[in-house]
Amino acid sequence: MSRLRTITLAILKYVGIVLLSVLIALAGYIGYGLVYEYMHADETKALSLSQIRQMEQDSIDKGDSLGARIASDKCLELDENDADCWILLGKAFYIEDDCAAATAAIYRASQLPLTSEQESFVSTILDASKACVNSAGTSVLEDITKAQGLMDSLQCPSEYTTSEEIGNALGDFAGAFSLLHPDAGAEDWIAGRIDFYISHSCLDELKKYGYAGGEITQEVLAKLVKNMIAFVDKNSQE
Repeated sequence: MSRLRTITLAILKYVGIVLLSVLIALAGYIGYGLVYEYMHADETKALSLSQIRQMEQDSIDKGDSLGARIASDKCLELDENDADCWILLGKAFYIEDDCAAATAAIYRASQLPLTSEQESFVSTILDASKACVNSAGTSVLEDITKAQGLMDSLQCPSEYTTSEEIGNALGDFAGAFSLLHPDAGAEDWIAGRIDFYISHSCLDELKKYGYAGGEITQEVLAKLVKNMIAFVDKNSQE
């Protein structure tokens, strides 16, 4: 019995050491990622759009998907209608073998004005993306195309007559947005909703979050998103 107890304690001690080593390694990996992201994000603060695009391309050439994603975020923050930013983001997702997110990014580029070279590349990639399917076995590109059509058909909340219609429209927006932006987080969703209000001239909704009229600059946009985040947080806690 004493020998069995000794063996059991030894096994538990070994397992504990292994688990501790795994946790230390995992913490180190996460810590490295956070430090890496902080350092790269800091590098992009004072760079021009062309410099950031070059940084993004350099990261892709090295197979550094994390660096490419960080540069992509900054690139799109400076100009979300820059086709090169979306194309490079698509390439970054391909490095990660995420064909759904890559297809969504390249599709977004296809909706913007393109040079002949960009158009040729985007067309080739989207054609190849037809082979990308989701967990249900349906075409990701087909789902994204339908989601964009649904997004385009939605109206401002004030244009619906019942609360049920408003709720259904919000649900449709959430579903379409998640297909068009598969890597988006909660704050991205809110920013997307504000963009929707702006593109559809939903002034009643924008006023709820502090819009006082006039041109919507990046500063005004950031304030609207910040106010909507605060509004959502407040209502989720009540």
